Amino acid sequence: MVIHSASSGAQLGTFEPFEIGDGEIVLTGLWLDHLDPSCRIMFEIEIGWDRPIHADLGELEIMIRRGDATGEIVEWTQESCFNSALTKIDASTEEGTPYQNYVLTVKSLGTKARIIGPYLFKGTVLSK
Repeated sequence: MVIHSASSGAQLGTFEPFEIGDGEIVLTGLWLDHLDPSCRIMFEIEIGWDRPIHADLGELEIMIRRGDATGEIVEWTQESCFNSALTKIDASTEEGTPYQNYVLTVKSLGTKARIIGPYLFKGTVLSK
């Protein structure tokens, strides 16, 4: 049963596309509360991105971190594309505190990715 959910992001066309480099950056974050050890958190991520013209292949690392941009990694994946991609990821975790902040971060070694939109980060708190 869904207890509650929160989401954050930006729609296609609401920002100028931007390159992602070697340094990890925060795309957006979520604040979830009313958590207890009997809850399960389901995450949904959607990121529209492409490869910059100078790169032969696009590469993007995507992370969910607990707390802040330097916090524990809850989920990590690396994606690649030849031209452009709309990456969709589902992940889950459990939480032992009554509230928690989660951040969606990205990086691309060698600047092989550009965020073009949309991007969405959604967290849903479920009872077990």
